[in-house]
Amino acid sequence: MNERELRNLLLQHPLPDEHMAEERTWDVTRGAFAVREPVKRPRRIPWRTLLVLALAGGIIAVGLSSAGSTISNWVRDNVGREKVVRVPAPSALVKLPAPGRVLVVSNNGVWVVSQDGGRRFLGRYEGATWSPRGQYVAVWDAKQIVTLDPNVTSGFHWARPAPNILGVRWSPSGFRVAYVTGHALHVVVGNNTGDKVLAGSVALVPPAWRPGSEEVLAYADPSGRVNVVETDSVKTEWRTPVAPPPIALGWTDDGKQLVALAPHSLRVFTDPGKLAAAAEIPKSQGVATSLAVRSGSHDIAYSVYSPATGRGAVMLFDGKSSRELFSGAGRFDNLAWSPDGRLLLVPWRAADELLFVPAGRGRVVAYSSVASQFNHGTSGGGNFPQVDGWCCSAAFSRG
Repeated sequence: MNERELRNLLLQHPLPDEHMAEERTWDVTRGAFAVREPVKRPRRIPWRTLLVLALAGGIIAVGLSSAGSTISNWVRDNVGREKVVRVPAPSALVKLPAPGRVLVVSNNGVWVVSQDGGRRFLGRYEGATWSPRGQYVAVWDAKQIVTLDPNVTSGFHWARPAPNILGVRWSPSGFRVAYVTGHALHVVVGNNTGDKVLAGSVALVPPAWRPGSEEVLAYADPSGRVNVVETDSVKTEWRTPVAPPPIALGWTDDGKQLVALAPHSLRVFTDPGKLAAAAEIPKSQGVATSLAVRSGSHDIAYSVYSPATGRGAVMLFDGKSSRELFSGAGRFDNLAWSPDGRLLLVPWRAADELLFVPAGRGRVVAYSSVASQFNHGTSGGGNFPQVDGWCCSAAFSRG
């Protein structure tokens, strides 16, 4: 038997106890499997889902908080959407967002609001107007005109009897005061002397002094013609054609343009009475209610109100076209530009708010609860005060 045959024979012969060894191995393996504990499979953490849920919860929580209002305002502002930021002021107006002081007339009388929000009560009068540099205030009631120094207590200067006053305006020099009493236009020297009737019958619209050193005044007659008169000599420099009587008159700061706002038109004139620009106000849009010429500019703000819809709008005219600055329920009256020309103060009776509207891009800031601040805690549309001018810088000079 050779080596190969011997090897094949050994491979064919079973090993001793091989079968018993296989049985024991199988029993051990099966027992171990029966007592095993299941191993938990590692699962992938759904980070994306968790992140979405966390952000949603955070947005809901922040949105319900006071901080959430500020954050949401920031988000809307920075994606270019218009936003009104409301500033509740239960006891006093916060700091004005531009330099100067504001005259406010309420049911209780006349107030001066300083830039820091402080207020000084001037007395129970029905109207008020600034002197050209904010040193004095002319106030009036049903019987008289009074001039005051608003910077001191009991700053009385002089009083003049005058019933049924429509409006009072101080000349740019401070040396003349014009006022409409009944249907007559008067001019008095700033020291309460030399009162004279400039026109015996005028339209029911306050006059407007032309900026500059000369005492030149614009007023409208009952026919709607606007007259520009040198008041000392009572010489008419020029007049406009007959048109619907204006509801407001105003000059640009440089004295080169006279603006006349009628219920359905805005007209801009240059010397000597040339029509330089105009804008129509369609009846479908409503009727004009207020005018304010922008400081340091020829831009003109005016407001319109539609009785049919009960809504108003504030428009800005640049000499060529008009664009809307703000709109809302109710009407807007007594517009006033800040002295630096950046912001337009818009009293909003329907919302009991004072709006500060930028001429360009930016946020509209609203001061709330206005009526109660100037009417000893009472509120409501009938108690909403009117704004009679935003004047001058923090440094005041005489006049």
